[in-house]
Amino acid sequence: MLRSSIWRTVVALFFALLMVACGTENSGDLAEGGIEGTGITDDATYVSIGSITGFGSIFVNGVEYDTDSSAFLINDDDGSETQLKLAMVVTIEGGVNEDGSTGIADRVVFDRDVKGPISTITTLDSSNKLIIVLGLEIGVNEDIVFEGVSFATLEEGDVVEASGFINAEDQLVATRIEKLADAFQEGDKIEVEAKITTVDLDQQLFSLNSLTVDYSQAILVRLPNDSPGVGDFVEVKASGFTELGYLLADKVKYKGERPNVGEGDKLELEGVISEFVSASEFTIRGITVNAENAIFKKGSITDLAAGIKVEVEGRINTSDVLEASEVTIKLGSSIKISAPVAGIDSGNGVITLLSVDLTVDEQTSFQDTGLDQLKYFNLDHVEIGDWLMIRATLIGDEVIASQIVRLEEKTHVTLNGPVESVDLEMLTILGVSVDISAVPDEDKIEIDLGDILSATGQISGDIIFVTELEREDDD
Repeated sequence: MLRSSIWRTVVALFFALLMVACGTENSGDLAEGGIEGTGITDDATYVSIGSITGFGSIFVNGVEYDTDSSAFLINDDDGSETQLKLAMVVTIEGGVNEDGSTGIADRVVFDRDVKGPISTITTLDSSNKLIIVLGLEIGVNEDIVFEGVSFATLEEGDVVEASGFINAEDQLVATRIEKLADAFQEGDKIEVEAKITTVDLDQQLFSLNSLTVDYSQAILVRLPNDSPGVGDFVEVKASGFTELGYLLADKVKYKGERPNVGEGDKLELEGVISEFVSASEFTIRGITVNAENAIFKKGSITDLAAGIKVEVEGRINTSDVLEASEVTIKLGSSIKISAPVAGIDSGNGVITLLSVDLTVDEQTSFQDTGLDQLKYFNLDHVEIGDWLMIRATLIGDEVIASQIVRLEEKTHVTLNGPVESVDLEMLTILGVSVDISAVPDEDKIEIDLGDILSATGQISGDIIFVTELEREDDD
């Protein structure tokens, strides 16, 4: 059936504030000025902050880090690599080899952004929702990693854990959502990281957006002036609510808003530009960046603007500015293909679905949701005939894969992409012929070149015979 759908709202990815203040009760090796959550010690000379895109060891920001001798700090406790999962946002302290693609992680730190029950769910469009957990607004897209739940099955009351990036509106843009339980039980440990929006010192209350927090019984850790203040970014841990519905805090800890890096340190930082003046002055997660002389990948210097997601790498100069040597532009994935693998060229990093060649690079993430459910899943495990879902971006004439998910076998193929030609009842999308003759006349609408369509149907030869066609670019 041909139907118009709302063009998917692009939930603005604004990266800021996963930072955190030094050490934990059981991690005394952290220097006092270090950042808890990012876990950066004062003597660190190399730091990488980004989401995990693969394992064996750990892939972050396009680098494979050897973790054989790594220390792990997971949610403020000593941990292990087995606790890490795909799309968690982590901080790595260590070094990168001369090849630029491998390195050694001395320390790996993960700190969840929120753990608690979903209070409200608002559907923005067919691909995006806004949920609220402990007062924190979370942008959820169908493209992110889910565990124990799916985009379609999220329900109010679900207890979830989320990781992601904080945007300019102090919302969390999720990279990962994991369902932990069907409902909150009094005594369950819950927590949230967010910015304080109001304070009542007399009543010992503060708010995190719509959530009121009673901190009268809480341990306060490193709060400026020993009390909460508006604008402070804090971590609140609790295990229940008051009779008035306030979150009864057990602990309130101040979190830093900027990675603890200094002059000469090398930094690789995934994030979204929150403030933009020029290519020589823009801000990501509290870090001022100068990319005027940087090498650009997957885009150009003219792509830089507020709200654009990037990965930057370089060194901190004497003015506390990150002098970027390389910038990778991370645009949204407008292409999606679900189909069995038709070809593999491991040497050149190319997978063919339908007749579309997709390039795998160091930024491509891998996830196995098929029968094997491999954690250490990568290109070497892909075989002809495997069903994959690949999201990708068209850059010039090259289709570059950003996400590869192995699926259980499906009955229909799906192809999302721009219309390249229209000839009566035949379309061409990414060079693939799409037959829409079975669509009833009353459901047909005008299709223009460049429209982003999602075609689902049966494949016969080199043609998709459509059973469902959806426009993805309506306002």
